[in-house]
Amino acid sequence: MRSVLVWVIYGIVPAGPPVIRYLLNTAAFLGYLGLVTWLSVLWRDKIDSACVLITQWVEQVMVGKTTVLGGLRNSGTRMMNQYHGNGSLEREVMEMNVAKGSQV
Repeated sequence: MRSVLVWVIYGIVPAGPPVIRYLLNTAAFLGYLGLVTWLSVLWRDKIDSACVLITQWVEQVMVGKTTVLGGLRNSGTRMMNQYHGNGSLEREVMEMNVAKGSQV
């Protein structure tokens, strides 16, 4: 992420008077912070919940609670619901965590 910030500050902002360059660097940095925040929210909402389901599936297969293919069918359906914006996946993961007694 730092390499993107360096590229933004030194690649986009033109050389010029120090005051103008300072203002442009500040604006570029604030834009960078907004981009990083947006990407982290996107990661949390879409990718992290899918990783939780995959990890839970691997755990269930390893302890013998489900078969490889049976668990894949159920997990795949839940992940597709999340991908299409159903929102049930996040709720289901939270319910599983509460049922296990862990804090979310």
